[in-house]
Amino acid sequence: MVSPVKADDELARTATADPSSPALPIAGVGATLGRYRIERELGVGGMGVVHAAFDPDLERRVALKVLRSAASGDEARLRLLREARAMARLAHPNVVVVHEVGSAGGRDYVAMELVDGGTVDEWLKAARRDPAAVFEVFAHAGRGLAAAHAAGLVHRDFKPHNVLRGRDGRVVVTDFGLARGVEAPPDPLAETREAAPALDARETPGSMSGLTRTGSVLGTPAYMAPEQWRGVVGPASDQFAYCVALWEALAGERPFRAETAAALRAQVERGLAPEELVKLPRRVRAALARGLDPDPQKRWPTMDALLARLEGDATASRGRLPIVAVGAAAAALVAVGFALTRGESAVVVAPAFACAPPALSPSAVWPASATSALTSAGQGPAATQLAADFARWTTARDQACAQGPLGAERRVCLDAVLARFDAIAQGVTAAGAAHLEHVDPGELLVDPDVCAVTPSPRLLPPSPPGREVIARWLAEHARTGPADSAALLALGERVASDPCASALAVRLAADAEESTAKHRPLVERAAADAERCTDERVRADVALAQATDVVSSELLDVTLRPKLQHAEAAVARVPQADLTARLESMRSRFAARNDEPDAAIAHLDAAATGFAARGRSAAELRASAEAARARTVRGQAADLAATVPRLTALRARAVAALGESDPLVRGIDRNLAMEMFSDGDVVAAHARLDAVRGPPQPQKHPRRVTGRVVDARGAPVAGAVVTSGSMLRGDAVGAVMAWPIAADQRTATTDAAGEFMFADAAGDGGVVASAGALRSWGAPIADRVTLTVLPTSRVAGRIELHGVPAHDVFIAVADRTRPVFRAYMLVSPVDAKGGFALDNVPRGEVEITAVGVTATGATTGAVRAVIDRPVVGGVALAIPVSSRKVDVLVRSTVAGGPGNAEILMVAGKLPATLTAAELTRMLGIQAMRFARVIEGEHAPPAVLVLAHPGDLFATLTDVGPGDESACAIALPNDMDEELQHKTDRSYDKLMFRCVPIPPDAKVVTVEVAPWPRLD
Repeated sequence: MVSPVKADDELARTATADPSSPALPIAGVGATLGRYRIERELGVGGMGVVHAAFDPDLERRVALKVLRSAASGDEARLRLLREARAMARLAHPNVVVVHEVGSAGGRDYVAMELVDGGTVDEWLKAARRDPAAVFEVFAHAGRGLAAAHAAGLVHRDFKPHNVLRGRDGRVVVTDFGLARGVEAPPDPLAETREAAPALDARETPGSMSGLTRTGSVLGTPAYMAPEQWRGVVGPASDQFAYCVALWEALAGERPFRAETAAALRAQVERGLAPEELVKLPRRVRAALARGLDPDPQKRWPTMDALLARLEGDATASRGRLPIVAVGAAAAALVAVGFALTRGESAVVVAPAFACAPPALSPSAVWPASATSALTSAGQGPAATQLAADFARWTTARDQACAQGPLGAERRVCLDAVLARFDAIAQGVTAAGAAHLEHVDPGELLVDPDVCAVTPSPRLLPPSPPGREVIARWLAEHARTGPADSAALLALGERVASDPCASALAVRLAADAEESTAKHRPLVERAAADAERCTDERVRADVALAQATDVVSSELLDVTLRPKLQHAEAAVARVPQADLTARLESMRSRFAARNDEPDAAIAHLDAAATGFAARGRSAAELRASAEAARARTVRGQAADLAATVPRLTALRARAVAALGESDPLVRGIDRNLAMEMFSDGDVVAAHARLDAVRGPPQPQKHPRRVTGRVVDARGAPVAGAVVTSGSMLRGDAVGAVMAWPIAADQRTATTDAAGEFMFADAAGDGGVVASAGALRSWGAPIADRVTLTVLPTSRVAGRIELHGVPAHDVFIAVADRTRPVFRAYMLVSPVDAKGGFALDNVPRGEVEITAVGVTATGATTGAVRAVIDRPVVGGVALAIPVSSRKVDVLVRSTVAGGPGNAEILMVAGKLPATLTAAELTRMLGIQAMRFARVIEGEHAPPAVLVLAHPGDLFATLTDVGPGDESACAIALPNDMDEELQHKTDRSYDKLMFRCVPIPPDAKVVTVEVAPWPRLD
């Protein structure tokens, strides 16, 4: 009779290779196999010997698995190749990476990543492990196993010995030597075969035929499911083995123990003995008992569902956040207790036609009191969204159950939806407890209806790191002020081993980075994590972020259309209305960039409808406000007449939904103020802008600025009001108005010596002063600034509008003595007949410009004037208007395209090259455009005929009959705050290339040099 210890040891070995097969001589230390240099032996398995080896070509160490038996011939070689191919199909952080499959010196081998650590079996035996640590290791292993199933593979030999744990804590599943495709047909005779004694099982037909040895079982008996003994395997078989392994890790022994294989098989087929359950922590008994049911149809529908239940149970054991009411928690506890007192078999012996319960308890995830509890915590809008989604989930779950076995895939999908919902609900609860502003969970919620798509999208329940990131995401989006990018990057590093959590964390860190040089690499890293994650909602979110990142930039990005198409494809797999709405928002910007205002407005209207369908009121209101602005820019008479009523109605809705203090309401107020300004009511506009100014925000790059205010005679001026900011505009009412950027404005008052100081002025921008009736022109921010306040005058005149709506035109007056400095100017509206009058203009030499704003650029007309008396009238300007259009091709002087370009139309014939400083001092700049990508559906035929690969183009409108020039400069793709700072101080280094526009030309070409280094 075999002793129990010896039998148990034998049953824990993989039944694969014949131990009597002769072994090939194993290469010693320093020997080579192919290009690999053998360093040491790591272990011996049923199929091969694993060595640590060095790859001199790629300068890395690898694990080299070498086929051990010569006698097994083609069978063993095919099995080795199957292992390699199975593992190579997986790209997941919890699956070991296969580098190469090869053959050298008569030996076949697989080169894999070398994990610095040991097996989980060794880790468990080395010391007593805390259950929390065991759960964490097995959660990672389970995700690797789930990834294998998603790739269409069954491991067939999962056990602690086939899971590696690195010294860095990374856990990977390995040894896929027995893996077979999920699609392999089951053995139709398996259920009628007689049980084979010991390790004997007959070879079964199917995809594994020819890869099994007659008279052997492929697998490890101690971990095998009943159907695997009969030669039938599937994902449920791996789930069974996983539950045996986790049970063993928690209880110190396996749930099924016998002295012989035949006795073990009989025990497994009978199922769990009730008394065995008491050896496990109570919180996981039901989950593992279901995973060990003899009937694979009664186990968890997927590994993802099992993991969601285990992770949910682990979370529950640590105590849930206050969203779970005491009554609901008590009811759930009573229900669990009742199930246990009736015997755990009640969990696993449901009739085959019964709908299995979801992985998480719905009543615990969203109890009846949740809506009122969140509303009381100040999160009413979020509570409304969550309650609506939970109701949709309940309906969808009932529908999936009504489908019977056909609804299994949909139910798995819905389990993942509920798990994400649970994480979001807890995050909103935490935000409410922290008294944060309104949390918007809508961007993270998954519409349960997406699970009705065939096939259902692959969704993964959030892991514990994923839950942490979701909570942080919700909190960050509810806070005001700049985010702590360093802390968010640290979060990304902490969860880097979990690709789903990492994708979300890195995207969050990217949102906190305004520097394009830092932002874009983070977005691309999030995209790489999303691909490894395999969750299709995560992929859609990141693809949308990539496309939004590109389309939001004023500058051109040639990857825009491909990234938009990639996002469209990703959203198609998770087709919910608000994701499609985000696509529509991007399409609107794309259309606006291509000077298609009607299409831009239609896309925004569609976006608002999509957000409304998902109950995302804030997002719907933002899209509606953007559509209102787009209609105003389009400038049709009906658009302009409806602007104020439309914005007023939007404001009322926003206040009702979000409250008076919400940033969206303040944004609508600013738009209303600018409408007042355009309609000529400067006093009311100025007051309204001041009323919605909002508190000052911390500067990203604060600068200490000191200075002095003097009068025209150089005498110090006490009590002068000094304002600094990145972009300052003044009007007839005040030297500075709260537009377009007010959050970084700082104000100081001069002392008796005329001195002032800002401890945290904006890093770049301007400073301006006023003292009673006296005002200064602006000066660039510097460490030390002197401002001269001067008497002011009234400037009046008329603009020839040539049919351009006065609403779209304004007057800008700037100091001619500082032509490069554009951070400060005075602005005035224009009346319906083109008349304007601007009071309180400081005296001196000025440039007066009429600016006509369009969706794709600006058209200007300018004159110079000297303000030296109280009233300067009769100023005459004109908005250049003609029917002539000229396309400008922009071509790089070096290989490749210019990337981006800015094009100016300037009056007169100009030299071939001019610096930006020289152009700024000129008076005749009449229009500015950014370049566009040459695409067949947009580019004019004349452009397509002449274009070279990489060329860009822009269309100049209103080209006059006289002498005109087209000037262009290449721009970088990564223009960020730091580069803009350097650009503003390098106008004498930036070279525009100019060409004359012949009277009959339809296309002109400007060759530009690459963007220079500005170090």
